[in-house]
Amino acid sequence: ICEGKVYDFIYIDAHHTSSSVIRDAAMSFPMLKSEGIMAFDDYRWFDPKQAKTIIDTPRPAINFFLASFSDQIEVIHKNFQVWIKKQDGKSNRSPSHMVRGGGSR
Repeated sequence: ICEGKVYDFIYIDAHHTSSSVIRDAAMSFPMLKSEGIMAFDDYRWFDPKQAKTIIDTPRPAINFFLASFSDQIEVIHKNFQVWIKKQDGKSNRSPSHMVRGGGSR
């Protein structure tokens, strides 16, 4: 990852696990410029030889990402691939808002 760089297009084609997809997306999104496009591959992928349940696929991570960044993105395509457009004028906030530390309440 190149710190300080911004990109017009980012293509996420991670290993077919939720953890790898969300990690790649969360680390890449701050580098996507305003009005840039991010594409996720394999949204509807499922191979019972490799994935025991749906949680072992990219779909839950992509859905989580879409919900977490819904105020900053527009979904422009959703089928086997999901394409989003980063909204103009939205900040490049880090994905830290997605994870809450375990503290006392």
